[in-house]
Amino acid sequence: MKRGIALLLGLLLIGFIPNAAPQASIAFSMSFSDNQINLDVSPGANGTACTELVISNEGNGDIDVDGNTTGDDLVITPSNFSVSIETGESVTVPMCITAAIGSLHRTVEVVTTANAEDQYGNKAENKSADIAVIVDQYAEIMVTYGWPDNSESPYHQEVCELSDNQSNFTVFNLGNYADTIALEVLNQQTLEDSGFTIYLPDIQSTINTNDDETAWDDNWKTFSIQFFPPAFDAAGNNYYTIIFQASTTLQGETASQNATASYDILDCITEAEEDEDEEVVPSISLVSSIAAVAVIALRRRY
Repeated sequence: MKRGIALLLGLLLIGFIPNAAPQASIAFSMSFSDNQINLDVSPGANGTACTELVISNEGNGDIDVDGNTTGDDLVITPSNFSVSIETGESVTVPMCITAAIGSLHRTVEVVTTANAEDQYGNKAENKSADIAVIVDQYAEIMVTYGWPDNSESPYHQEVCELSDNQSNFTVFNLGNYADTIALEVLNQQTLEDSGFTIYLPDIQSTINTNDDETAWDDNWKTFSIQFFPPAFDAAGNNYYTIIFQASTTLQGETASQNATASYDILDCITEAEEDEDEEVVPSISLVSSIAAVAVIALRRRY
């Protein structure tokens, strides 16, 4: 009798023991749908590109996944997320990445780190996924006559025939990377056919970009053109223009800009001779005055 009662009590106690949590296998994976994305940050663009983060539940129970995405100074939307994934299912998290217009050309590694947990508090090993984000390069240049702090375009000046002269042109790199710029006097052959002698020492040069470190101090260079104009033509044209062009050399880029400097050629030699003759030969009024003084002096004497 006692044994039967003890057995019955034992069975009752077993019925009150709470169910133990099932043996769980918590696992998940995630990856971006693209290996890389490119951001267009040129003027007029929006600097944004979007991709997707795919998260798969590879365990035997439902899980909640929390994640965070970072990448230098890029704006990531959303940067934080939380999703619930049923057993054997996958979810997609849309993600857009933005860089400021005019940002420097570079490659940024964007990384998402996430953790997962089931309803019983079992946790999976943290996972991470990354994507290469390329801030595309773009070219933009500006050309002016003169120096950066004293530029004027178009420019006009009078010069003496056959004299040694210099034209200065400044090229600004307004793109987002250090660019090699090709330099040229577009109408050099026409000017030489008219009697000019023109010398441009540099035919190309690398100019840094305007970044946070250099600001506007290092994204420009000034180039000098030496020229000797032809002799003054009394019966013809004495007005000429030098057209200076700067253009990008990167394959696929076509950015270029011109600046001009115009010159009137003067007959300085003839003008100088005339001025000299005026100084050497007394004027008629001066001769008359001297003669009158001489006559008066003679009269007083006699």
